[in-house]
Amino acid sequence: MRHLEESISQWPRASGHREPLADGLQPVLPTSEDAGRRHLALNVGWGDLGCTELEIWWPRSRFMGPCLVLERFPSRDLPSSPATYPADMSQPAPEADFLASLDELLGRGLDDIQQVGDVAGLETWRVAYLGSKGSLKAAMAAMKDVPKEAKPAAGARANAVKSALEEAYEQRRSAVQGSGGADRGGFVLDLTEPGLHEAHALGRRHILMQVRAELVEVCARLGFAVADGPELEDDEHNFAKLNIPADHPARDPIDNFYVDNPATTRRPRMLRSQTSTVQIRTMERAVREGWGPPIKVISPGRVYRPDTVDATHSFMFHQLEGLYVDEGVSMVDLKTTLLQFAEAYFGKGAQIRLRPSFFPFTEPSAEFDMMIALRPGEAPRWIELGGCGMVDPNVLIACGIDPERWSGFAWGFGIERLAMGKYGIPDIRMLFENDLRFLKQF
Repeated sequence: MRHLEESISQWPRASGHREPLADGLQPVLPTSEDAGRRHLALNVGWGDLGCTELEIWWPRSRFMGPCLVLERFPSRDLPSSPATYPADMSQPAPEADFLASLDELLGRGLDDIQQVGDVAGLETWRVAYLGSKGSLKAAMAAMKDVPKEAKPAAGARANAVKSALEEAYEQRRSAVQGSGGADRGGFVLDLTEPGLHEAHALGRRHILMQVRAELVEVCARLGFAVADGPELEDDEHNFAKLNIPADHPARDPIDNFYVDNPATTRRPRMLRSQTSTVQIRTMERAVREGWGPPIKVISPGRVYRPDTVDATHSFMFHQLEGLYVDEGVSMVDLKTTLLQFAEAYFGKGAQIRLRPSFFPFTEPSAEFDMMIALRPGEAPRWIELGGCGMVDPNVLIACGIDPERWSGFAWGFGIERLAMGKYGIPDIRMLFENDLRFLKQF
């Protein structure tokens, strides 16, 4: 290379001179720049080689030396193609080939990405150049032929090419996404579209949740709204305002899940033993906020009692309680409502009965029974579903409602009992065992 540079400075004429050369040879005009290669064309009188023009070509890579293109032109017979010789009359070094391929890859990649106008095309470009089977990965295979002393420089150049391609990709992606990418048929992700879920076996709502939703729907058709309340309650709402005296056995610690010690705490907290607490809170809020009475609500939810688990009892179960307070409400309204409820949920011909009973928060009180066959082939029998009655005047007074003007009824059912009655489930424990063979039937 050094010898060539020294020789160039001594050559007599630069390319482009059109005057005739000696020995009757014709000059050739210099070739234009081609495919990004730089060249220097010189007209020389080189007698030994008999050439009229010497072209020195530089590839893109600065690591690859120039080569000489020698063209001999007899006066009457011009050649159809030039004869080419490396400048040092030897093959290029392996690292030169490797670096030249990287430079060529970079130039081609930068040109191609400017033609991409949509997201799909951009992904195709990324796979073609930066993918695991892309052009850059393929070009790196030649790294093994690079001499050990040249590997650091070659590796640095490879990293630089990769970084340049990645940067070009990110810039082009931002530009395409910023313009929408849809004008040219590109894919646009719409985050408002619902997701697609493919599975061989989809989940389903638990049978208790299904029954609860069915009951709420039936009650809604009867004009009841849904009210909710906390599962961790205090003594005032769980007992006192429900007209349950301090010495009542229902307050006994053996029958409740107390959080605070009732012997040392003035208002002990416990897991609610009935959803009647929601009725108390609803009446208090209606009076406080001035929107009731009239009040017509249901309160579905979990309740907790330390009962012995058997076929019809559990320490945790679900209740659905209803409350209606208005002027002139009577026991006739209660029985009519319960009959309409039973026929709407179980169908026409449902048999119900009310048995006299006693509850501290209702007067008069009754047990609500229904004729149900729990097992196929078994004769129907009366099954207790819950209690009901007219709201005790003391309960209305505790909530700030005048019992001389307003009256009401309340009722409460076990959702598990209703589910067992409708679907013929013989044992309440089946609802909590999570046996898929059982749950898939509903």
